[in-house]
Amino acid sequence: MELDKNYRIISGCRDLDGKEDLRFELFDWLKSKNLSVSAALGLLSITSTAIRHAADSQKL
Repeated sequence: MELDKNYRIISGCRDLDGKEDLRFELFDWLKSKNLSVSAALGLLSITSTAIRHAADSQKL
């Protein structure tokens, strides 16, 4: 499986401007771990949740 390098991401997150190609590094890392698609998405989901929780904790 490969990511489409011509796929345009429309993101409202200005913090990612110019860093969109990091998705290829992340994708390659996930592939190197031999994860199934389901496992990779689950890992990304729990990581996203943990990042949000950590950010919310810092705001208090």
